[in-house]
Amino acid sequence: MNIPPDPRPSPVVLALLTLWRMAVALCGLLGVYLVVSEVDDFYYLSQLGSLVVGVVYIGLALVPVFTAGRRHEPPSSWLRGAMAVLMSLIAITSIVLLDPALDEPGFLLEHLITPAVVVVDFVFVGRGQFRTRAWEPLTWIALPLAYFVFLLSTGVQAYQSIFDPESSEFVPTVLGFFGALIVCGYVLFGLAKLIGAIRTPAPVPATVTPW
Repeated sequence: MNIPPDPRPSPVVLALLTLWRMAVALCGLLGVYLVVSEVDDFYYLSQLGSLVVGVVYIGLALVPVFTAGRRHEPPSSWLRGAMAVLMSLIAITSIVLLDPALDEPGFLLEHLITPAVVVVDFVFVGRGQFRTRAWEPLTWIALPLAYFVFLLSTGVQAYQSIFDPESSEFVPTVLGFFGALIVCGYVLFGLAKLIGAIRTPAPVPATVTPW
């Protein structure tokens, strides 16, 4: 599917998109503010992920400023796709395998609301995701992989109930997690392509002028 170049966005579109992405950033940072009480809390992916959402989406919200209004988003949506995979991991893992304490506002933001708005942003907001190439979801595991390396470097101080290096199931569990993340990435990829096909009008056939 060929996606035509993005037209110069109107001031209204720029303003609405900036407000939306600032709201996404606020969800992430507010979740961190309500949950984090000490540095050790940043051993956990939920807090780190929400913090990264805040930083990344502030940057995305400022794209129109840095481009003098010529663009509303970067040419590539790789980072948004990677963030959507990361936050999907946080939401699904916490709800299925852990006790996410969704009755507390901070944990509700970190484990449900922030992941939901990040996924919505990738699938429905903007147009860059429609140009995602088929190999990119394979690389969206980069952020969870970086966290996993950090987790190993700390002696797995967090999530020992899931990842136990002394267990015979450690390697299969790790491979299963990252395999599931790749599947999740391709689900998001497919949804974005579907929305792109719906939103992009079919090209009008050229009129043949008879001689």
